[in-house]
Amino acid sequence: MKNNVGLESISFQETILFKELALTFKDLKEVKVAEIPDHEAVSRLSKVVEHHTGLNVFFDFTENYDPHVDVPNLDRNNPLIIDMYREFVKSTDGLSMINKAGNAIHGTIDLKNSKVSGVFTEIKVTVYMGASYISGVRFNENELAAIVLHELGHMFTYFEFITRTVTTNQVLAGLSKAMDGVETQDKKMIALTSAKKALKLEELDLKDISELDKDAISIVYISSSVEKSRSELGYNIYDLTSWEYLSDQFCSRHGAYASLVSALEKIYKGQNNIAFRSFGGYLFVEALKIVMLPILPLFTLILMLYDSASGGQYDLPVARFKRVRDQAIQYLKDTSISKEDKTRVLDDIAAIDSILKGMSERKQLAT
Repeated sequence: MKNNVGLESISFQETILFKELALTFKDLKEVKVAEIPDHEAVSRLSKVVEHHTGLNVFFDFTENYDPHVDVPNLDRNNPLIIDMYREFVKSTDGLSMINKAGNAIHGTIDLKNSKVSGVFTEIKVTVYMGASYISGVRFNENELAAIVLHELGHMFTYFEFITRTVTTNQVLAGLSKAMDGVETQDKKMIALTSAKKALKLEELDLKDISELDKDAISIVYISSSVEKSRSELGYNIYDLTSWEYLSDQFCSRHGAYASLVSALEKIYKGQNNIAFRSFGGYLFVEALKIVMLPILPLFTLILMLYDSASGGQYDLPVARFKRVRDQAIQYLKDTSISKEDKTRVLDDIAAIDSILKGMSERKQLAT
C-alpha cells in the first residue's frame, strides 16, 4: 500500500497560506541571526497559521534545532506514532482535558478547508527550527515556508487520526458492554447493527459474525474499520512511513511542491544521503561498511541504518520526491484550475524532474 498512497487528507488549497508564510520568512531573512527568535515576525507566523488552519502554534527559533514539532501528550496510542518514539509520548494532557470537560470534548477536522476547530485549537504546539536555517542563503523563503507546512502537516494529521481512532474505540467499548449478559440473538443483532451503523461499515455482513464470541466480534469490527480507512485514504495508517507522507501531502496540497522538494534536496545533500552520492562515493562507503563490519560492527550497523532512511520511518528520497510530484499531477486533473495555476504547477513538476535526474536509487551492498 505504500506505493498507492494517495488522494485523501486535505483538499487542494489555495496557495495563500504558503505565500503568507514565505513573505514572513522573507522579512525574517533580513534580520540578524541573533535577533530572529524575538522578532515580531515570529509571532506573525503564529497568527498566519492560526488564521488559516486553526492550529495554535508557537515557533521556537532559539537553538540550532533541525526542523521538528513536539508531539502533544494527548494520545500515545495514536497510530501515526511509531513504536520507537511511543515510550516518550504520554496521554496526560488528553486525560486532563477529558476530566475537565466532564468526558464531553468536542473537536473537529475540516479536510476540505484544512482547518481544525474546538478543542484542537486550544492545544499549543511548538515548531522548532534553528535560526541558522532562516539566515543566510542556504534556504530561500519559499523553502522555509514549505518546511513549516510539512511540520504543520504532522500536527494536522495527528489530530485527524485522533478523531478517527477515538470514535472507533468508543463504539467498540460500547459494543463490548452491550454484549455482556445479552440474553437473546435478537438483542445481540441490535447491538451489532448499532455498532455497524456508528462505524459506517455498510459492507459488513452481520450474519457471518453473529455466532462469534465477544472478542472475535471486536476483532472483526477493528479489521473492518482498518480496511474502510485504507479504502478511503488509499493507504494503511499503520504503515511506518504514513506520517511523513501525510505531512508531505499536507505541504503539497498547499501548493509547495517544488519548494518542498528543493528544501529536502538541500537537507539530504547536507547529510550526504546515499541518493546523492557520486558513483565513486557510493562505492567507497559501501566498501567501508563491508570492511568495517567485523571490526566495528556497531558503527557499521548505525551507518547502514542511516542509509536505510531512518530505519523505515521515511521513504527513500526518490520515492518521496515522486510522491510529491504525483500530488502536483493529481492537482492538474482538476479542469477548473486557472491557466496561471496550471503554468505554476507545470513549472514545479519540471523543477522536481530536474532534481530527480541528479539522484539515484542505489541500494546498499552491505545488506
